[in-house]
Amino acid sequence: PEQWTNRVGSRDPLLPLFQRVLPQSLVRAVLENDPYPLRAMYVHASNPLLTFNNSSAVRQALQNLDFLLVTDRFMTPTAALADVVLPAATYLEYDNIVAPPYYPIARIQQKAMEYEDCRSDFEMINGIARRLGLGSDFFENMDDFFNLVLEPSGLTFREFREQGIRTGARQAQKYLSKGFATASGKVELDSARLKDWGFDSLPVYREPHEASADESDFTQSYPLILTTQKSRFFRHSDGRQIESLREKHSDPLVWVHPAAAEKLAIRDGDWVYLETPQGRIKQKARFSEKIDPRVIAADFGWWFPEKGPEDLFNWAEANLNILTRAAPPFNAEMGSSQFRGIPCRIYKAEE
Repeated sequence: PEQWTNRVGSRDPLLPLFQRVLPQSLVRAVLENDPYPLRAMYVHASNPLLTFNNSSAVRQALQNLDFLLVTDRFMTPTAALADVVLPAATYLEYDNIVAPPYYPIARIQQKAMEYEDCRSDFEMINGIARRLGLGSDFFENMDDFFNLVLEPSGLTFREFREQGIRTGARQAQKYLSKGFATASGKVELDSARLKDWGFDSLPVYREPHEASADESDFTQSYPLILTTQKSRFFRHSDGRQIESLREKHSDPLVWVHPAAAEKLAIRDGDWVYLETPQGRIKQKARFSEKIDPRVIAADFGWWFPEKGPEDLFNWAEANLNILTRAAPPFNAEMGSSQFRGIPCRIYKAEE
């Protein structure tokens, strides 16, 4: 209990059910030794140098560590900073139990091949824990882990492998007999539980942080509103190293209304700078009359595998999170930072 009370992020006043460490709390712990010094980090299934807010502070934090271990299927900017990189297996290379949250079904994921040097995330975590002397809290092998997961079904993993799939019963309109998962059992537009926890029980609009600055001067310096988008060809920061996807979406794009671009002498296809009080990046302008002239929409998660690991694949050149903050105020319930609706300016990049 004492260790849980003193964990990183324990002082963030979030929903009682929210038991995760916020990115900004993790970075602060490394940079400020708050609530205690963090000297090593294990990163898997993540590329925080691109996906955490305030990427400049994230780089500083990662470099401040005594030891950084990253597992991934490809080299990324975060992996290029690591002391050790372990090659992660793809889903074709390890056994697993797949149970989607939206259907009452579980099925076997059976490996088609195996590379000797690659491991699944499960195997890596289990193996590292055992070597750290924590074996009693983990598993002798992965079959033991899967057997524990399947215990309620009465099957072992070997038996489940032979069966292949297991389907549960679906019950429509359960609320008629059991109600909803609220304090009243009803649909609550005004949440009694949030009110009991001390949060707003109805949605409340709050002005962005920058609105507290001198409005006329600030609006003049940063007259546009920045929002973000994710390309349909990539997943978060993944996929930029895949040539067939880059052929479909070769450059980081920022969408601008033609009328707004005309005032700034920006042409369709020009490289432009996007700037906020936090920093500056470069993306390629694309015109769209569907976007509000007061708004620009920039690509998320960009880096350049073709540039090589020596400069971390030009991680900062077009990285949207160079422009975001990691300082309060945050969303009260979940601790989210402001990733959209950010005052900004845009201008043509030098040739």
